Amino acid sequence: MELKDIQSVVVWRLIFKHLMNNSPKSLSNFSITCKSIRQKINVIYNWKEIALKNLPEAVNIANILGINVDKEPEHSLKWASMYQYYRFIYPASKFGHIVHMNTQYLQSLESSKLDAILPFSHIVHLNFVWWFEVGELIKDIPVNNYKVYWLLRNDGLVKTLQSEVEIEGSSEPITQNMVVERSPMEWKYFRGPDISPDQDIYPRGSLFSLFCRLHERDCARTKGNLDIAYVLLVPSDDDHHKPPKILFKHPNHDDDKNNNDNNNNNNTDSPSLMTRLFKYFQ
Repeated sequence: MELKDIQSVVVWRLIFKHLMNNSPKSLSNFSITCKSIRQKINVIYNWKEIALKNLPEAVNIANILGINVDKEPEHSLKWASMYQYYRFIYPASKFGHIVHMNTQYLQSLESSKLDAILPFSHIVHLNFVWWFEVGELIKDIPVNNYKVYWLLRNDGLVKTLQSEVEIEGSSEPITQNMVVERSPMEWKYFRGPDISPDQDIYPRGSLFSLFCRLHERDCARTKGNLDIAYVLLVPSDDDHHKPPKILFKHPNHDDDKNNNDNNNNNNTDSPSLMTRLFKYFQ
């Protein structure tokens, strides 16, 4: 290989690495611009392999999102989007920081007993506690701006919560009050404070650690019937204003989907494949 060819390969790999670190979906979109670029990217990145190896319970996440693990092509945009939006997901049942003052405990429940399909086998359940705090120190996060989403289900006994983030080494945490709507049958995202590391301390390309907490410290009354599934960090993306899809579905979801697909077979006004791919995870 000639020197100019080696230099060309190095330059392309640097471009791909930059896009991969900042937005895997952007790199995936870049791959559809022309055949030669797509071939170069596909040699380096197998989106299916990356998603399945790096996401916890990746097969469960794919099934909830409607991705056929056996049939979806390995370089599909769906795998790239799945990796981008769910690579920083942390199950509440494995949090290392869970404290509470209780009358009847804060429990870990099997998600299979909740009449719901969730990506993780257990969730955290508040069962009449005076106050509580759950959280996790998340290490080795690539420096970027992030949005924080908590997946919760509330049966009405919790009115407000505080979501708190604290970058390790910062002077003080950032706290945001959240009004928690009653949703006894549905899991919903609740937005925490945004994360913006000081790039004078944490330059691009480096890593940082973050403490994510969810708490309610008002002891005036008991709180309960709140389920916590996971916390999700999503890299901020100017062209993506909506939260990713909630990783939850009812057990009869597949039957409903099949019925909807059958009803839509004769719909000639359906959006194009590319339009549906770009909107898939919004």
